[in-house]
Amino acid sequence: QIASDDSGAYEFRSEVLPYALGLLVNAELKEELRRSDSDANAQLDKILDTVRGFDLVAEIVAAAVGLACLDESLPLAGASALVQAWLALQNVDDAAFEAMAAYVPVRPDVFLDVAEMPESQLDDSPQYDSLSGLLISKRDHPAVWAALVARLPRWLGRWSRQVEPVFQSSDPSRIQAVH
Repeated sequence: QIASDDSGAYEFRSEVLPYALGLLVNAELKEELRRSDSDANAQLDKILDTVRGFDLVAEIVAAAVGLACLDESLPLAGASALVQAWLALQNVDDAAFEAMAAYVPVRPDVFLDVAEMPESQLDDSPQYDSLSGLLISKRDHPAVWAALVARLPRWLGRWSRQVEPVFQSSDPSRIQAVH
């Protein structure tokens, strides 16, 4: 709402602030990606530098991810960069993952793209396993199921071309030939 002194300033309720800043982050990211063909992660890092010092940084990035899932005009690379940034945060609690689960069926490709990234790109994110849990918990939703089925041939093709067996035991006495 407009400030009571009618100074042209706005007042936000505290619970709305992360979403307002999330909208701002997404708008700037969308503009940067539209303006140049640059790396979404690098652009997002620059944008997030302005809010990293806030106590609400986890809530701001989570809000930006949720809003990105609802905004199909935000390029997939930008939305995936937001999910990566959210997973890289240190202070993400279980309630945040439960809330994020609602967005997986909205835009499952964003979450699947991040899940398919090589570990080297995920900066050893401690929440990577939680991302797998999110996807598993929503796997039966029709939109998630369709996205999984669409990717399955590519995954099977990738796994069948690997030199070493996918599920190889580190204990030599337990290794069995797979035919």
